[in-house]
Amino acid sequence: MYDSLNDPRPAGVRMGHQINRHVLFEAGDYSVDLRFEHEKGSASMVLVGQIANRKAPEETTNHFPVILFSGSRELTRSLSNSFGSFS
Repeated sequence: MYDSLNDPRPAGVRMGHQINRHVLFEAGDYSVDLRFEHEKGSASMVLVGQIANRKAPEETTNHFPVILFSGSRELTRSLSNSFGSFS
Protein backbone atom coordinates (compact mmCIF):
# COMPACT_ATOMS: atom_id res chain seq x y z
CA MET A 1 0.00 0.00 0.00
CA TYR A 2 2.88 2.37 0.77
CA ASP A 3 6.65 2.41 0.34
CA SER A 4 8.73 5.43 1.33
CA LEU A 5 11.18 4.61 -1.48
CA ASN A 6 8.49 5.91 -3.85
CA ASP A 7 8.30 9.32 -2.12
CA PRO A 8 9.62 12.19 -4.25
CA ARG A 9 13.00 13.62 -3.30
CA PRO A 10 13.05 17.13 -1.83
CA ALA A 11 13.59 19.95 -4.34
CA GLY A 12 17.25 20.37 -5.27
CA VAL A 13 18.25 16.85 -4.22
CA ARG A 14 19.45 14.79 -7.18
CA MET A 15 20.68 11.70 -5.40
CA GLY A 16 20.41 10.52 -1.90
CA HIS A 17 21.04 7.56 0.30
CA GLN A 18 17.88 6.77 2.22
CA ILE A 19 18.81 5.42 5.63
CA ASN A 20 15.31 4.55 6.87
CA ARG A 21 12.41 2.94 5.06
CA HIS A 22 8.71 2.75 5.89
CA VAL A 23 6.35 0.28 4.20
CA LEU A 24 2.72 -0.67 4.74
CA PHE A 25 1.22 -3.96 3.56
CA GLU A 26 -2.39 -5.14 3.63
CA ALA A 27 -3.66 -8.71 3.37
CA GLY A 28 -7.28 -9.58 4.02
CA ASP A 29 -8.44 -7.73 7.13
CA TYR A 30 -4.89 -7.13 8.38
CA SER A 31 -2.31 -4.44 7.86
CA VAL A 32 1.39 -4.67 8.69
CA ASP A 33 3.27 -1.42 9.21
CA LEU A 34 7.07 -1.82 9.00
CA ARG A 35 9.98 0.53 9.59
CA PHE A 36 13.54 -0.34 8.75
CA GLU A 37 15.82 1.95 10.75
CA HIS A 38 19.58 2.25 10.35
CA GLU A 39 21.54 1.82 13.57
CA LYS A 40 23.81 4.86 13.82
CA GLY A 41 27.47 3.96 13.37
CA SER A 42 26.63 0.45 12.17
CA ALA A 43 25.85 -1.35 8.93
CA SER A 44 22.91 -3.04 10.72
CA MET A 45 19.23 -2.23 10.40
CA VAL A 46 16.49 -2.58 13.00
CA LEU A 47 13.05 -3.74 11.91
CA VAL A 48 10.09 -2.54 13.99
CA GLY A 49 6.46 -2.97 13.09
CA GLN A 50 2.87 -3.40 14.08
CA ILE A 51 0.12 -5.80 13.02
CA ALA A 52 -3.48 -4.55 13.12
CA ASN A 53 -6.89 -5.84 12.13
CA ARG A 54 -8.40 -3.04 10.02
CA LYS A 55 -11.98 -4.41 10.24
CA ALA A 56 -11.89 -5.14 13.99
CA PRO A 57 -9.29 -2.83 15.59
CA GLU A 58 -10.27 -4.02 19.07
CA GLU A 59 -9.11 -7.55 18.21
CA THR A 60 -5.92 -8.42 20.07
CA THR A 61 -2.96 -9.22 17.89
CA ASN A 62 -0.62 -10.41 20.62
CA HIS A 63 1.60 -13.44 20.19
CA PHE A 64 1.42 -13.37 16.39
CA PRO A 65 4.61 -15.00 15.05
CA VAL A 66 6.83 -12.68 13.00
CA ILE A 67 9.61 -14.29 10.96
CA LEU A 68 12.13 -12.40 8.81
CA PHE A 69 13.52 -14.28 5.81
CA SER A 70 16.23 -13.52 3.29
CA GLY A 71 15.22 -15.76 0.40
CA SER A 72 14.59 -19.13 2.03
CA ARG A 73 16.95 -18.45 4.96
CA GLU A 74 15.38 -17.47 8.28
CA LEU A 75 17.19 -14.47 9.78
CA THR A 76 15.23 -13.97 12.99
CA ARG A 77 11.85 -14.44 14.63
CA SER A 78 9.76 -12.65 17.22
CA LEU A 79 6.22 -12.44 18.63
CA SER A 80 3.95 -9.42 18.58
CA ASN A 81 3.04 -7.91 21.93
CA SER A 82 -0.44 -6.98 23.22
CA PHE A 83 -0.45 -3.90 20.94
CA GLY A 84 0.55 -5.92 17.87
CA SER A 85 4.04 -4.40 17.94
CA PHE A 86 7.27 -6.29 17.33
CA SER A 87 10.97 -5.66 16.70
